[in-house]
Amino acid sequence: MVEKWISFSSRASSISMHISLDLTSTLRRVTGSGVAKGSAGHPTERLSGNGPDYVIVPTPIKILQDELGRIQEVDEPSGDDRKDQFTPDVRRHIGDPYSVPQILQKTGQIERTVDREFADEESKFKAFEKECQGLQKDSKGYLDAMRSMTAAQTRIADTIDVFYGAADKSSEGAMAAHAYKRAVDDLDTGIAREMDAPYRTTVMEPLGKMNVYFPVVNEHISKRSKKLLDYDSARSRMNKLISKPSEDPTKLPKAQQEHDDAKDAFDMLNEQLIAELPQLLDLRVPFFDPSFEAMIRMQCKFAEEGYEKLSGVQRYFADNVRDDYAAGQLDSQVEGVLQEMRELSICGAS
Repeated sequence: MVEKWISFSSRASSISMHISLDLTSTLRRVTGSGVAKGSAGHPTERLSGNGPDYVIVPTPIKILQDELGRIQEVDEPSGDDRKDQFTPDVRRHIGDPYSVPQILQKTGQIERTVDREFADEESKFKAFEKECQGLQKDSKGYLDAMRSMTAAQTRIADTIDVFYGAADKSSEGAMAAHAYKRAVDDLDTGIAREMDAPYRTTVMEPLGKMNVYFPVVNEHISKRSKKLLDYDSARSRMNKLISKPSEDPTKLPKAQQEHDDAKDAFDMLNEQLIAELPQLLDLRVPFFDPSFEAMIRMQCKFAEEGYEKLSGVQRYFADNVRDDYAAGQLDSQVEGVLQEMRELSICGAS
């Protein structure tokens, strides 16, 4: 019996990867005569008639149905004992012990239980998991962007300071460039001191702690799926014995007991998940409230300090600069300088 089960499982594991590829029989043109063979040694049928000969090659679904017909007399292993009924070598040969019942469900041999209440709660949980993982990634991206911005400001300030300092260190432009360099240096230092560490503590660490729970919950969901598969398999075996009684009078009571045990195990885990998944989602708001408030406060503080420090640089510019910019006069001034550059011979002037 074990050998038959291993033979079927080995073929079914290979077939299942290709089940969705061929839904109709494949016509293969052949030459010569004789009986052709299809996949896995299954006989094929030759089409007769005018023109070239073709062979109907059985599809994976057809092969699987043939195999299922051959193992109807084999009792499927059930429950947590499914793994223990095989030696380690056999287990490696057949792979996942739940793969065979899953294939039986896909082919309609085992009726699948549909729990819409759990499916709804699982869908909400999966959406929450995806959002939290994205939030953690974006939160890190925000902090990295703030660091990059202040670092880029520092490099810009260094270059401008060199430009103005090399021209005339005593000019208002040179003093403004030096003041701007001091301001962005302070901002770059401040983001590490006043935002980096607090942001990690109040925003990123809570997000990380929340995301740690998702694999644990998913493990329970996966366990529920296996218990459901055990329950569906046990119910299928019991119904088969009811509709077609066995000569062995002990088989039906044993199947009924396995069905009851599998149902109890599944119901307990299923009810727990249905009750606690909504509670987990409801806790997300009070959990993230402090982090959200801390993030807003840190952003406000950084913006206020940036405005305060950069406002000090404006005193080095003439009062009419802002009015000139609004009137478009600064654009004219820049265009005039560009025209002077164009008139230089090294810039293309003839």
